[in-house]
Amino acid sequence: MNIKEQIRALKTERGDISYAFLAERTETTPDSPYRIKPAAPLKPQETMVLVLAGSGGQGDNIRGYNGYLKKTDEFIKNHSELKNKPVRVCVAVCNFGKYHDDDYARHCENWRIVNQSHYAKCINNLAGIERQEILEPQYIQDIFNAVILPRISSDNGKSRLNQAEAVCNIRKLNLVTHCHGAYVAMQLEKIMNRKMQELGYSPVEQKQIKKNLVSVNYAPNCMSSLSTATYFVAIESAMDGHNELKTYFKEYLHIAHKDFGVCCISEYNTKTLMCAQIDKAGIEGNPPRQWIVKKIDEDGDFFADIAKARREAIANDYKEPEDDNQVDEHSFMGFAPKAEMSKGAKKMQQFANNLLKNAIKNSLAQTDEKYIPLSPIQNLCADTFIQKCEFAKAAITGFRLVAQMKTCKQEKIDAHGYARRSSYIRLD
Repeated sequence: MNIKEQIRALKTERGDISYAFLAERTETTPDSPYRIKPAAPLKPQETMVLVLAGSGGQGDNIRGYNGYLKKTDEFIKNHSELKNKPVRVCVAVCNFGKYHDDDYARHCENWRIVNQSHYAKCINNLAGIERQEILEPQYIQDIFNAVILPRISSDNGKSRLNQAEAVCNIRKLNLVTHCHGAYVAMQLEKIMNRKMQELGYSPVEQKQIKKNLVSVNYAPNCMSSLSTATYFVAIESAMDGHNELKTYFKEYLHIAHKDFGVCCISEYNTKTLMCAQIDKAGIEGNPPRQWIVKKIDEDGDFFADIAKARREAIANDYKEPEDDNQVDEHSFMGFAPKAEMSKGAKKMQQFANNLLKNAIKNSLAQTDEKYIPLSPIQNLCADTFIQKCEFAKAAITGFRLVAQMKTCKQEKIDAHGYARRSSYIRLD
């Protein structure tokens, strides 16, 4: 069964309910012309990288999922320290169906923790299948059942494993997410917490198991500080305006526009690697970008041109973009530096690459006889002495920026956040 047949079969089975399945890269064949196919059965003991992308949930955007899968797979397969190693790389292909609204679901999860009364108002009008698909969507359960459940249980989720086996299995799983994928990772963590409790894992055992799940989250579109996993790491730009659920720290950086390069924040549960800006224009001594406005012919039909471009994009659905040097503050997930990236962004990217590479190496080193714990994050992100010094500098920068934020009036940060989220523009 090729990937389009898999989609048709799941649509027929689920109807308007969300679904997800795993896919992996393959050679070009008549059945797999786009080099992506439904994943073969997984083994809970194998080393795996699961990609949770933020694209395509409102439709069958295979190109988006394939792009994230290709980037991650090529980084792992071509890395000198990981090449030819038995690492399974898969992406979760998701369809949100008729009832799941990803933006509304992220806001509900945020208010569930932050403000219970507002959370009650958010879900008050939800009922039946719509309520189920917003709060506990089936597509996330599908991912959990395929990837995490076999690593902590046996007998189709009915029996628990011994702690050592579960710890080893989870340590061999690494997540790479982008945007909404970070929210999915947090929901997988929540389901795992509930399931481990049902299976009889003690609180100490649950904590030990969660300490071994690494999630590298690019531009997370969620309150990543809500995660309780030790190695849930956010990789983001201070100027990324895509995430409406920012922390006070990021709102402060939006106000201050500080050119700090890269910093590491450990103020909250989540570790955060953050650069001042992905695009080098206007920072680090670079001139601001000059925008060129193209003139539209008077006789030209602007909307017809847009429609034509859209049709061409759909016709070329699986072609890679010709210009791979473009960067922006949100869709920057990639493992090779680009010419237009700032120095801070390149350094953050190097730390993130090291984090993923060293987490996978640790996964490969696990055996049934010996468990090897993960190193502290500074050792995962920095390999050489120079890198360790640079990471220490990033941590000091983060500490200073957080201290400066605390001297800024909370009302000022609140007002800025409210204005940024407003749907209208007010002229002075």
